[in-house]
Amino acid sequence: MAKKNVGHKYHDDEEKICGFHAAQKAFVKRGQSVAKVFIEEKRLKSFSEMLKFCAQNKIAYKVVSDQELKKVTSSEHHEGICVFLKPRKKVEIDQLLHKFGKVEKALVVALHQAQNPHNIGAILRVAAHFGADAMLLESQSQNLTPSSYRIAEGGAEFVPTLFTDHLLDVLGQFKEAGFSIYSTSSHQSGNLYQTNFAKKSIILMGKEDVGLPHDLFKMGQPLSIPGTGNVESLNLSTATSILMSEFRRQIPLK
Repeated sequence: MAKKNVGHKYHDDEEKICGFHAAQKAFVKRGQSVAKVFIEEKRLKSFSEMLKFCAQNKIAYKVVSDQELKKVTSSEHHEGICVFLKPRKKVEIDQLLHKFGKVEKALVVALHQAQNPHNIGAILRVAAHFGADAMLLESQSQNLTPSSYRIAEGGAEFVPTLFTDHLLDVLGQFKEAGFSIYSTSSHQSGNLYQTNFAKKSIILMGKEDVGLPHDLFKMGQPLSIPGTGNVESLNLSTATSILMSEFRRQIPLK
């Protein structure tokens, strides 16, 4: 007898989230959006509330083997759970600017052409930890990848992400709204730890290999992270984390 295909065809804008903590936080934050669940038997107890919700609302869920879950997720790093969710409402720039116009302080992270899903996920995890208010992500896609969700360990649920293919224009609007922009550079830049962050700040990061293009670079204040100089540069997520940490040291959450 042929083995039943457990694959799940989903719409381009439907979100696929695998990973223990990522799936837990997704259910807590937007359980009403759950469309389908694939789960290993070993995770049934941990996700009992989610499965109870699915049963009560006639949402399909299926207990599968590790091999079957690998097919569903196209990954070996599924951590025993995969949740498909209806798409979130798209984050709009007007929505963010209106929100930030009502507060005295805000931290935003902007990534220029970041393509490594592990870096994006790691940055979202740290951004959630330090209470970043939004991420601006220059990308042709309008969704985070399953890998980014998993690496973020649930942090993606707490940081609204604006996807754009015109980061320069978006940054210009934020600057007009009173935000100051900071980026990292090893040349002609100020010491991070001798810099006073503005209460409304954007941390702008470029590609690890080439950095920021000139038109973006000149929009902000370049900062250097002091070190030995034994390595050319830091990993994108590491450098971003250091800047966020220093911002939050100067401008606490409360």
